[in-house]
Amino acid sequence: MHAFHERDRDVSTSRSGVSVIAGRALSYPAHWHHEIEVVRVRRGTIEVTTDAGSTVLRAHQAMFVPGGCVHSYRSSPRAAADVAMLPEVLLGPTAPPAELGRPIVTRARRGSAGTNASIAELFDRVIDETRTPAGATDLAVRGALCQICALFARDGAPLRAPEGNTGNRSAKAHLVRVRRGIEYTRERFRDNLCLDTVAAQANLSYFHFARLFREATGTGFRTYLTSLRIAEADRLLAESEMGVADIAFASGFNSISAFNRAYRRVRGRAPRGR
Repeated sequence: MHAFHERDRDVSTSRSGVSVIAGRALSYPAHWHHEIEVVRVRRGTIEVTTDAGSTVLRAHQAMFVPGGCVHSYRSSPRAAADVAMLPEVLLGPTAPPAELGRPIVTRARRGSAGTNASIAELFDRVIDETRTPAGATDLAVRGALCQICALFARDGAPLRAPEGNTGNRSAKAHLVRVRRGIEYTRERFRDNLCLDTVAAQANLSYFHFARLFREATGTGFRTYLTSLRIAEADRLLAESEMGVADIAFASGFNSISAFNRAYRRVRGRAPRGR
């Protein structure tokens, strides 16, 4: 998976490129990728922010995120969810239905139990198949995911666009530039980045980019940059033999004290290595 997903050590991947993370809390800062993403909440709640709207997913609900959509996740304590990412081509040689061109959620009540139960059963099948190295695995995974996407298209509810979003060409062009800034930040977060530099990469003014960035991601640039650095620090703390001081600088912080303050603010505790 791209960005934060691909660093997760519990990813299972099929031969056709479907990646699955099962039973994990989802706390990923704003990002985007070309693959379709499907989320099923097992327990707790997950706050989801996308460039098409925001929602809080509750236990047993599911969400469809189309490729190219900026989105972020923030889980409640002890929340757990499953995530599958799949190339759009797996849905067939033709373009997906128009209903799948925007984020979709299943309803939490009123007749939605059947849809949520069906998606949960299919999701369990996908998880099992991606863990089984058998010749028919990819066929079974594709079939289950196509059924999941069909349930979203038929029974799901699209997220509402933010107020004032007319979906015109200008807005779409600005979103492309914001994505360019996000990609640049993801690639350079270890550097001494400032908002001026990233805005220039997106061909926008400082204030215009800052406003559009917050509208698209639901967070400010500085908070987003810090979340990238904390995520990298978490990975190094878990997987490397580096000391905390070295991890601080390798993650993009310019001092140990700045790292400790940011880590405590975000994680609620001091950074600890292996």
